[in-house]
Amino acid sequence: MKSSKKKHRSPQSKSTSDATFSGFQRFGRRKEISMLICILALAAFVRFYHPTQSPPGLNVDECSEVWNAQCLLKTGMDEHGVRWPIFASAQYAQAIDTVTLYLQLPFQFFFGMNAATGRAPSALCGVLTVFLIYYVGRRMFCRWTGLAAAALLAVNPWHLLQSRWAHEASVVPFLAIAPLAAMLWANLPFGDKEIRPLNPIRAGLAGAVTGICTYGYLGVRLWIPVFYMAAVLVTWRAWWERLRTRQGAIAIGAFLLMAMLFFGPLLWATHSNPLLTKRAGLTWVWNPTDSIETKIGKVLSRYPGHFGLSFLFLQGDPDISFCPPQGYGYFCWYTLPLMILGLAHCFARLKSSRTSRVLLTWVILYPAADLLSEHPAMHALRSLPGICGLVLLSAVGLVFTMRWLWQRKRATAIVLAVGASAIVLVSTIRFLDTFFGQFNSDLRKYLVGHVDLLEACQWLKPRLKEEDAVFVTGTGMGHPYTTTLVGLQYDPRQWFLDVKQTMEGPLPNGAYRNEEIVLRYGKMHFMFDASARSDIEQLERNGHPDRVVFIVRPWEVPLGGRFSPVQQILDPEGNPSLVIYEFTI
Repeated sequence: MKSSKKKHRSPQSKSTSDATFSGFQRFGRRKEISMLICILALAAFVRFYHPTQSPPGLNVDECSEVWNAQCLLKTGMDEHGVRWPIFASAQYAQAIDTVTLYLQLPFQFFFGMNAATGRAPSALCGVLTVFLIYYVGRRMFCRWTGLAAAALLAVNPWHLLQSRWAHEASVVPFLAIAPLAAMLWANLPFGDKEIRPLNPIRAGLAGAVTGICTYGYLGVRLWIPVFYMAAVLVTWRAWWERLRTRQGAIAIGAFLLMAMLFFGPLLWATHSNPLLTKRAGLTWVWNPTDSIETKIGKVLSRYPGHFGLSFLFLQGDPDISFCPPQGYGYFCWYTLPLMILGLAHCFARLKSSRTSRVLLTWVILYPAADLLSEHPAMHALRSLPGICGLVLLSAVGLVFTMRWLWQRKRATAIVLAVGASAIVLVSTIRFLDTFFGQFNSDLRKYLVGHVDLLEACQWLKPRLKEEDAVFVTGTGMGHPYTTTLVGLQYDPRQWFLDVKQTMEGPLPNGAYRNEEIVLRYGKMHFMFDASARSDIEQLERNGHPDRVVFIVRPWEVPLGGRFSPVQQILDPEGNPSLVIYEFTI
């Protein structure tokens, strides 16, 4: 007599879908969400922890962003009196985007103007980018790819560094991946699977997101149209099939309409307003007299370096403002074999998989925004659109290699998984220890972050009302007026009332080419040229005593050394970086 008990197939005998490994069918949605929450918590911790450090201080461009956001908050104008700028804000007589200015407003409204509130939007967008790469990885490949990509991005050196400062480019990874996430949410045909029919409302919202994201840093303004048009070309058959249906044509039309509704005005402003292209025009990689062939050659010569070991794994961009800790590149070494395996997997599925073609297009085109401009090496900021693509490629290599091994040799897969996890853990701990430790005592980072001048401003702030004039050195400083405005918590309303003195660069030494230099605002004088000397002489001859402060380098002794310093600002090596004098003349 046959037993009435039902026969249960072992997990190993179940067929494996494209979304999961065999043997992991019981890994439910709740566990997946729990893992994602842990990853996001880690990403948030390393991005919001000790926001005034790693990197220390505030770079001059960060100060400009923070100060102009404060001007908007208090007066509705940027520092040049432009009301609620949209396409760009003129800083140093060059255009910067306004996205990060507006992102800072709620933080400054509640917590004031400081380094922490200036960097908070970058950190928040960094965490959101970790979530978006999970979503994109899950939709394009599988949930394991999404989780792996999120985990890799959470501790990626390049992304972590960019998430911890207030530069306009810091949100580029978010702006680069947000349109793709929105298009996948709208079920536009970039994925291999369709989970719902095309919906015009969702498609229109995806188009709006795409158009809005082009208002970011100059690099992403160029990269978004280049990449997404190329992505459509490599998936054109699927788009054509959607266009042949009434609902699909309406949805795609809604997407294009909303994208151009936002992108069109920016395109026109870029064409008609020279300010928006001034910075790019000053840094073309070619010379005006070069032939077309020479120009093309110079552009193409910048391409291979973006995939070189030096840029990605050894040292990154040598520019002090953008470089990672010494001994590190923008990716940890364990991601190199994962990238290679990811490339192999995508090339193997090139004909059959739209997602593989889109990802390869992303990786191939990631340097696009950095090919037209000169720089001593690959430019870390103009290359930022590539971070998520390269991380996603690494996740694909990891997940599908482990899947292949799991289906064939589970013991080997387990051993490799344990070994790889140990390597990743040790490498990550070592990097984070350097990033939050030794990195902050790097003298180069100390100086480029103007830590010394910010500390001097803390000394000056409670005394400023009693002083008649303050003279600040211009030696080794990049536009120090912005640093003092932030360090002194200056009132924007007073800024617009102050007497100001500016000049056009460059200085005799060639610095500040095509930039506006602020020599004075109110009581604050900045010593770049002989004009500061004339201001001092005027104080000496005005017939009444004046209280003055000098904030200078140790070798810059004011008024022939007749006075003794009242304060010294020491650098990380214990040497005087700035010396403060206070006296009456």
